[in-house]
Amino acid sequence: MAWTPAALCAGWAVVRLFGLESGYPAVALMTYTLYVLMIAVVATVVALWLRQWPAAALAALALVSLGAVIAPRAIGGPDSMQGAPVRVITANVFRGGGDADTLVQFARDRRADFLCVEELTPEFAARLDAAGIGSLLSHRVLSVKEGVSGSGIYSRYPLRRLPLQGVSSTRALGMVAPGLEVNLGAIHNLPLPGSPSGTDGWALSLRRMPVPTANGPVEIMAGDFNATLDQSDFRDLLDRGYYDAAERMGDGLTPTWPAIDPGWRYMPVTIDHILYDRDRVGVRDFQVLTLPGSDHRTLYAELVLSR
Repeated sequence: MAWTPAALCAGWAVVRLFGLESGYPAVALMTYTLYVLMIAVVATVVALWLRQWPAAALAALALVSLGAVIAPRAIGGPDSMQGAPVRVITANVFRGGGDADTLVQFARDRRADFLCVEELTPEFAARLDAAGIGSLLSHRVLSVKEGVSGSGIYSRYPLRRLPLQGVSSTRALGMVAPGLEVNLGAIHNLPLPGSPSGTDGWALSLRRMPVPTANGPVEIMAGDFNATLDQSDFRDLLDRGYYDAAERMGDGLTPTWPAIDPGWRYMPVTIDHILYDRDRVGVRDFQVLTLPGSDHRTLYAELVLSR
């Protein structure tokens, strides 16, 4: 009762701290590290109650180690960077099943400059038009498809389509002001690995995503990455030049999927993100919103582009 949970939590902590997960199912299981932290609390208490002091020490060590990497996500605030504000919303609309009127209202209330939509179907695009998205965000670059592979970007500013980088994604260059351009991506990465072959493709798609360059436009990517901060492949992407808006604002523990009650089949996790160029972009505000009809929550961030 004392040693088994203590040893399991300690082993998990070692894998998480050093990014040792490899292959299926380890990569997918890392998604649930927050829940292992909770188990480590119980394991420590049980071992103390049973007076199994070495097991209690091992469980406590796992608890402290996991807490050290998870707690910073709940601590943060606005960046001090000054510059041009850019407001971004991203929404996975669940095969076009989300409420278009509510999404347009989100954009209207927050004076959005860019709206990134994943799982954008022809029917949902038509409902967005009927809800008045064109009067708010008159420019667009869309990859409309049936099912889950469509995506698109609606913008207040002129857009130019860019070559794809990543899976089921749309990329565009937004001209915010003279001399101030943004490479924006509406991201829908491959699903969390459910098989050995899927693990390799999922990791490769993260490695192929664009990274900021000192001489190019700033990079902002928003959408359904199907990855959490506890997976080393996703942390490697951040290390190549990004910050996560939710983590920076202290809202990194708020789950984004599933927003629809799945019973006990899935535990809520944070797989939707807004990433931004860490050297030339800051964040002022961040919100997690509930979009009726979608299994993902919608994200909003007010970013600041340094001039």
